[in-house]
Amino acid sequence: MVPQLEAVEALPAVTDPDPEVWLDNAGCPVAFGSLRSPARIEFPGQARFEFHLGGGPVRVASLSAGEEWIEDAYYRSVAPLVLQARGEEALHASAVDTSGGVVAFAARSGTGKSTLAAALGDAGYSVWADDVVLWRREECGAHVAIPVPFRAKADGWRTAPLARAHRQRPLKAVCLLERLPPGEPLSVTACPPRQVLLGILPHAYCFSLRDPERKRAMVRQYLELSSSIPVWSVRYPSGYGELPGVMQKLQSGILGPEI
Repeated sequence: MVPQLEAVEALPAVTDPDPEVWLDNAGCPVAFGSLRSPARIEFPGQARFEFHLGGGPVRVASLSAGEEWIEDAYYRSVAPLVLQARGEEALHASAVDTSGGVVAFAARSGTGKSTLAAALGDAGYSVWADDVVLWRREECGAHVAIPVPFRAKADGWRTAPLARAHRQRPLKAVCLLERLPPGEPLSVTACPPRQVLLGILPHAYCFSLRDPERKRAMVRQYLELSSSIPVWSVRYPSGYGELPGVMQKLQSGILGPEI
C-alpha cells in the first residue's frame, strides 16, 4: 500500500556527502536522495521528502512547489522509490487492465507509453497506471499489480483528475517499448529468455544499488517475474499515425478482451 503523505512546514536538506542522484533523459540531475536515517529525497527548489525504512508516512515540505506538483511528484516518483527501498518492486510503466489481468508498458520517458495507454483507454480498456506499476509476488506464486493513484500525462497532469484503481489485479504481461526511426517496420516479439532480465531491469525503480543484499533481492524478484509471465519486445516507428497499427497488433496478440 502507498504510504500516506503528510505535509510539514520544513525539513532538513539532503546533507549526505555522497547522495543518490537521479537524472533526466538529458543527463541533468533532477533529484537527490539519501538512505541515512531518516531517508530523504529532495527536488532542488521544489520540495523535500522524508521517510523511515521501517514504515510509516512520508513527510513533505514545499520549497516552492504547489500542492498539485507535490502530489504528482509523490505518486509518480517518490512513492515508488520509498516502497522499493522498503522491499517492494515497481516498474516505470503505464498499464491497462484486461480480462486476464494488467498489461504493463515499460519504457524510457518520452517513448509514448502514456499515449499508448490513453489510446487503449479510448478503445475500451481500463487505464491501470500512467507511470508506475507496483507489483509483488504472492505466497501462492502469482504476481499481482498493486493500485497506485496517478494523473494521466496524456491528458495534462495539471488538469487531469487523480485516478485510483480500487483493487489489485493479476499481472498478465510486460511489454518493453522501443521507438524506431520513421519507416522502420513494427514488430512485436517474445523476448528471448536470456534477454528478458537485461531488458526489464533498466525500467525498475531503484533507490540505491549500494546495498548488496537489497540488490540481490531485487534481481531475484525480477528473475521470478520474468520466468512467470510473458515479456514482449514492442518496437514501433515514431509518429502518431503509427498508433492504430501498434494498438491492433497488441489487441490481437497480447491484450485480448478489455475487462
